[in-house]
Amino acid sequence: MFDFTHAFKLQKVDYSGRKECLGVSSAGVVKSDKFFPVYDLDGVLHVFKPLSRTKPMTTGAFAAAEVFWSNVLNEYFCRMPIYRPAVCRGYAEAVPKYYEYGTLVPYVAGEGEKMVNLLEYFTEHPDPAVDIGGYVNFCMKAYDYTAFYDTGLFADRPDLGRNLSMQVLCSILGGDQNFHYENVAFICSPDGSVLRMAPMLDHEFSAQFLFPDDLGQNRSLTEMICRYLSGTETEHDNFAHGLRTYGTMAGNMRCIMERFPEVVSEFVHGIDRMCEDMRLVRKDRIAELVDALRGTGLFFPCSSDAYNIGISRYKKQDEQEAKVMEMLCPAMDLESLLPGFVVQAVDGIIDIAYCMKDYLLNS
Repeated sequence: MFDFTHAFKLQKVDYSGRKECLGVSSAGVVKSDKFFPVYDLDGVLHVFKPLSRTKPMTTGAFAAAEVFWSNVLNEYFCRMPIYRPAVCRGYAEAVPKYYEYGTLVPYVAGEGEKMVNLLEYFTEHPDPAVDIGGYVNFCMKAYDYTAFYDTGLFADRPDLGRNLSMQVLCSILGGDQNFHYENVAFICSPDGSVLRMAPMLDHEFSAQFLFPDDLGQNRSLTEMICRYLSGTETEHDNFAHGLRTYGTMAGNMRCIMERFPEVVSEFVHGIDRMCEDMRLVRKDRIAELVDALRGTGLFFPCSSDAYNIGISRYKKQDEQEAKVMEMLCPAMDLESLLPGFVVQAVDGIIDIAYCMKDYLLNS
């Protein structure tokens, strides 16, 4: 298991010391433009990804999830950029819709290369196998990836299919509630040709890290995913925060089992190694993990409903409504809840991992 103390050591940067700003524009139905500061850290470009005041369910646990999963997935499953917890002084003052806390992550495209997500690529290069025009970005929803394997691009490039398959499996393991077509990308050359799959990015919407202020809700979400994986629940659309159907999750896994059994074998081996270490964490290292998380400053007073305040204040520009929402969504002392939250997160990770292993080996 990775070194918690090192992995969760808070990095400090200043907005005024940025090298440049990286522009990110959504290509989906819901449009948004984001500009994240970039820093040269020991010769490597890093992007500061801030926590958003308007993104549903955002708390500092989002950033903790990025750090945790990038380390865990990198160690047991596939290579990927490592996120580090960070504070960017002056950023919230310059861009009020964001907190000054977030993560720093290395920029993954090389010189002259560009990242092109699935939505952008298949919008520009339509393929009859994929109804990309019907895509809408929702959180708390599982997305169907099976059609992409039937496209001409993936038929010609089995390396892309293997890489996508591992990412899909890792997204299920992490209870990713936002693994949509704009979070999976290719690295392309200047002329637009696909060089390789981009490594996994964006682990923040992990079920095991949601609702640090409501441990009952946190556990219910993890248990629901386990029921989908075990086949005891196939449809659910009445979750308090809008969890949408997970029928596609099993379909994704069945497709991967049929097309890339070697990826399944590699993934199951990773589960065994990870769970062995996670059981040791559960037994002897919970206090160490709690202390490491506490030291990041990420668990500042907040609530999973605080985004409603941000939507009123920054999207609707309605200060009166924002003040009402502040009364309706009081901040919680998340640090005091950390011990119970960490225990549940570790238990949830192990539970989902074993449910996945059982499905992949016995279905």
